[in-house]
Amino acid sequence: ERLRERTTVPLVVWDVGLGAAHNAMATIACVEASRDETQRPVHLVSFENDVASLRLALRNGPRFPHLRGPAPGKLLRFGEWRSEHVPLVWTLLEGDFLELFPEAPPPDLIWWDPFSPKTDTPLWTLDCFERVFAACSERDVELFTYSTSTAIRAALVAAGFAIARGAPTGPKSETTLAMTPAALVHAARRGRDPFGVDWLERWRRSDARWPSDVAEEARDAFAERILGAFQLRGTASR
Repeated sequence: ERLRERTTVPLVVWDVGLGAAHNAMATIACVEASRDETQRPVHLVSFENDVASLRLALRNGPRFPHLRGPAPGKLLRFGEWRSEHVPLVWTLLEGDFLELFPEAPPPDLIWWDPFSPKTDTPLWTLDCFERVFAACSERDVELFTYSTSTAIRAALVAAGFAIARGAPTGPKSETTLAMTPAALVHAARRGRDPFGVDWLERWRRSDARWPSDVAEEARDAFAERILGAFQLRGTASR
């Protein structure tokens, strides 16, 4: 849908947590499959602090059929790859995401796929999501993540995002979609399913509702932010 938008401005996709490039290669496949419908340029920006997973996968190519073609190898070698078939550029930013993302063009779509909150804790905090939201708050941006953690969803809401039920994947019956206010305007047209007061009540009852960087003395203020966000959108009970 975003590829079909009538503009020559590149569609910027942030791939946060490159890993073995599953999300990145799925993105490239989607763009290539849409070549007859649109020629909107795409800039795919992958962030990764350790490319060992991709190197290992490339050394065992038959086990990772999604890594077809020269793109992943050239990305590792040169830090960038340009498609010969569609107007797509794939860039690698290697290092700490929180230090690097201000260098990247502001996103339209974000694949949020760092490892677990226990391993990549700084990327699952209220502070991190606040910084990401500040970088794209005025834009029509959707963030997709596999996590269904109540604390992670609460951090996204407190940071300024609206949250919705994401598509199922693998063993997960649902994932999480976060939207900036400008994206929320298009939620119905795009078939999104934003959470309402039912989720707010579940959050209130949860024993694991606090992001890791919200200290006990800050929890009342955090709860007010959550309630305020739902009231602003007309979905909180009064």
